[in-house]
Amino acid sequence: MEEDQYRLTYRQVNQLKCAFEKTILAGHCACPLSHKFCLAEREGISCQQTENRQRCQNLLQKSRKKTLFVFKLTRFDGVLPHAKEIRVQLGILTGLAELLGQPETENICDINQLLAIAEEHYPDLDKLPYEPLIRAVNRAQGRRRKK
Repeated sequence: MEEDQYRLTYRQVNQLKCAFEKTILAGHCACPLSHKFCLAEREGISCQQTENRQRCQNLLQKSRKKTLFVFKLTRFDGVLPHAKEIRVQLGILTGLAELLGQPETENICDINQLLAIAEEHYPDLDKLPYEPLIRAVNRAQGRRRKK
């Protein structure tokens, strides 16, 4: 399948793209509101609820801007390279889990619940303490290297 045609079909099939799609597909996180689908031998993740998807999108968008210096970038045009995007997604989620005192596990099994708890403590995203979250992004490793 031609890449442009694939992207067009993907956007038609996945109108509610999950904000944390990359880290879910990488096996680091899960969400009960996510729905996995296959298209042209590739996988995608869609969200089941518009409102919760918007919450995730807002958090991720603010987090990308706040973590630019971690990647030595001076500007942000809306798209980060794949590996950097996974580090932001994974780092923000693990940082939130640490900040909220969630049990430490290798994987986050419920992104929706984690963000709901964060919303209770910090109703405004601008009030989130981003410093520990940025440190978590800096520590995050998208793909584990094989030895």
